[in-house]
Amino acid sequence: MIVMPARESVITLIDYIPSIAVGSVTIGITYLYIYRPSKLLVKGDFDGAMRIFEKMQKKRWLGRTVQQTTIFNISEIHHRTGRFEKSIATLDRMPQKRLSKNLRGVRSLLYGANLLMLGRNLDTAEVHLQVGESLVQHPSFSLFYAYLDILRDDLESAKRNVNQYLKSSPGNRYKFGQAVLVFDREFFSATDNFFLGCYYQALDDSHKAKEHFENAASCSYENYFSSKASELLASLD
Repeated sequence: MIVMPARESVITLIDYIPSIAVGSVTIGITYLYIYRPSKLLVKGDFDGAMRIFEKMQKKRWLGRTVQQTTIFNISEIHHRTGRFEKSIATLDRMPQKRLSKNLRGVRSLLYGANLLMLGRNLDTAEVHLQVGESLVQHPSFSLFYAYLDILRDDLESAKRNVNQYLKSSPGNRYKFGQAVLVFDREFFSATDNFFLGCYYQALDDSHKAKEHFENAASCSYENYFSSKASELLASLD
């Protein structure tokens, strides 16, 4: 009879050590290069988040998916700070092949949103929104379309889109699931209120416009949409 429990136990432990080490390294990388900058972003520390994301771009060993996500998040920072041209230029750097469904969806959404805020190439913006909507379902798409309608002076269509948004459950308005790479309920609430304020301003309903611009301006950190809402709010006084 041959008994080798000690030998087998040692082999088993040694076999697991690399896995434990790899797991620890993975957790460390996830915190330093993904969780930490994302946390800074949702706190409104755009400069701090940008510094880390820019460093991540140089670390190709992090893998294609992390690189693609990093480029998107850099573009998101440009968008939130009103640098819409830079946001588009950054999105243009994202390789179109082998993008995940979520990345393709949010990329198209952000691309269309940038064009809307620049107020140009509205037909192209609509195509991007439609592509994004086909991949990422979310009630706030209605407000993007409503803003597009306002830019086209089509208030009837804008009304339909706003009503569609208002009929959605408030609890579901900020649930993107895994689609949004950096989720910030406060920021999305600010942008929603900004678009609603623009809609009511177009209707010459200053009371409701003020209400939504005030909500948009109340975001705890500085961003383009809250700052613009403050400007528009002042113009209504």
